[in-house]
Amino acid sequence: GEQHVRRAARALGLTDDRLVFTDVAPKDEHISRGRLADIFLDTPMCNAHTTACDILWSGVPVVTVPGEKMACRVAASLLNAAGLRECIAPSLAQYEEVAVSLALDRPRRAALRAGALHGRALLPHAGGGGGGARCGRCGRRQGRPRWGANPHDRRLDAGVHPARRVPARRPP
Repeated sequence: GEQHVRRAARALGLTDDRLVFTDVAPKDEHISRGRLADIFLDTPMCNAHTTACDILWSGVPVVTVPGEKMACRVAASLLNAAGLRECIAPSLAQYEEVAVSLALDRPRRAALRAGALHGRALLPHAGGGGGGARCGRCGRRQGRPRWGANPHDRRLDAGVHPARRVPARRPP
């Protein structure tokens, strides 16, 4: 746990005062704590999910490298939705480059922080400009998915290849 992390950090030349460990806190306090960070480095094997949302909401840029599995692509999806694509590295080497360059460039970090704060209003769950998915055919904004929500195709599996579609059944 904490002692192992502190020992590893000291071995890398970091002092204990650079690490902050906290207890669980109410959501507003949790978000406020997030603002103390300069950068959030996402874990490649299993991305931060809710934590990445919270950190972006607090205005802190998240650096990630997407993987093959869904659990490894969550942060990249969030960053795309928030308009922070430059924080998505295509490889581990570039992940390190992005992280180091952000750590050394305070004005760029400030610009990304402003972008994160602006981008959170674009996310559908935030009640901002996102507001739901757009129809791929007409661009009309769709609300929560429901039976018959797509005005062009009443099938729930409209995005599935025709050979793999299950015959449509109407709900009772």
